[in-house]
Amino acid sequence: MSEHQTSPAKPGNPKTPTRDELLAQCRELAEAPSILDKLAEELRRCGVVGDLKRFHILFLAILTRLSDAPVSVVLKGEATAGKSFTLETILRYYPSCAYEHMSGMSQKAIIYWEVDLRHRMLCVGEYAGMQSETGNPWIRQLLTEKRLRYIVTGEDGRGGRKAMEKIIEGPTGLLMTTTSMGLHPEDESRMISVYVDDDPAQTAAILTAQALKAQGIAGMEPDIAPWRALHEIGRAHV
Repeated sequence: MSEHQTSPAKPGNPKTPTRDELLAQCRELAEAPSILDKLAEELRRCGVVGDLKRFHILFLAILTRLSDAPVSVVLKGEATAGKSFTLETILRYYPSCAYEHMSGMSQKAIIYWEVDLRHRMLCVGEYAGMQSETGNPWIRQLLTEKRLRYIVTGEDGRGGRKAMEKIIEGPTGLLMTTTSMGLHPEDESRMISVYVDDDPAQTAAILTAQALKAQGIAGMEPDIAPWRALHEIGRAHV
């Protein structure tokens, strides 16, 4: 079922909120002069420290999934720079229908994956498993042409082999992290590269914030309900 369709209510299931009910949950966000300023306030309230630019970029990139040309982003940095933390933090402000998130992916896995990626973000925790000397032509095709069409061989049910067509529909955006400072040029040209610094001052600030949160002194849990309500309203207009 397409995300643009609404499932009928079933006995015992929660009723789908109306637009007015959703707007009541997110009115402050919907009427805010700057949604990024509100996001910054929320992130600081939850104990996020340091430069927030990378959080803002990811937040906006996920919004573009609703368009015909989603924006793809790769976070680059050392293993301890907080790339995964950045990605996982922002994903919390979106419902699961907005993305598919996994730790890694083999180079050809996308061809055999039975999942609907239309107007969704593909989030991969590590680029390494997806690359080869030619980068990843299957992901590139999906991002650029908004459709991946590939012929594979499989069993024909009679002990023989036959050709089978695999089609993955888009449009789809890609979010991923990597410790590599340079990707295959053909892959890199399709993504915005965001560098996550791992300087001592930033690391110390993060550790301090984590220690305070563990003691209950700072760092609240995110209030995701209004953000997801705002997303649902926006999605209904696509």
